[in-house]
Amino acid sequence: GEIHNSLRTAIAEAAFLTGVEKAAKNVSMTCYAPLLGRIGANQWLPDMIWFDEKGLFLTPNYHVQRMFSTNRGDWLGEVTQSGEGELYTTVSFREDGTIILKAVNPTDSALPAEITLPGGISGTVTATVLTGHPEDVNSLDTPEKVAPITREGKAENGALTWTFDPWSVTILTIKAE
Repeated sequence: GEIHNSLRTAIAEAAFLTGVEKAAKNVSMTCYAPLLGRIGANQWLPDMIWFDEKGLFLTPNYHVQRMFSTNRGDWLGEVTQSGEGELYTTVSFREDGTIILKAVNPTDSALPAEITLPGGISGTVTATVLTGHPEDVNSLDTPEKVAPITREGKAENGALTWTFDPWSVTILTIKAE
C-alpha cells in the first residue's frame, strides 16, 4: 500500500504532543503503534519505520516523536502569544537552567516571533527544525527528504528573535552563558 507518513501528518502529531505536554499532570505516557511496517506486506497505516530486504527509512513522524522525547525539561512553564498566526507551543526548563521551547507552525507562512526569556538571560540557541512541503514523504530512494536540520542563534538580555518556518516543527534549546 501507499505510505501516508507525510510532513503534514507529522506536524499534526507534533501539535497534538504540545497538548499532551501541557497536560503532563494528567497524562503519564504516550505510545505510538504500529512502529514497523514492511513495504508491500503491511496490514495497516501509518508506521514510523518502513523497511524491506534492501533497507529501511525513518518517517517524518518518527523524527517528531524523537525530537519530542529527547528534548524534555524537568518542569513546564507557560507561553503567552500575541500577534499574527498561531503556533502550538510548550516551554520547559531543566535543572541546569536550559530552556526548551517547542513550536509547531501548521501554516504555509513563516511566523516571526519576539521571545522574552525569564531572568534576562543571554545564551546560545540551538534549533532542531523539521520542515518542507507538507506532502513530502521519505522513501527508500529519498530516506532523508524530510529530516531534522540544526541551526544556531543567540539570545541576548532575555530577548530572542526567531522566525518559525512554514510547515515546521521547531525545538529551540537555550543554554544560559
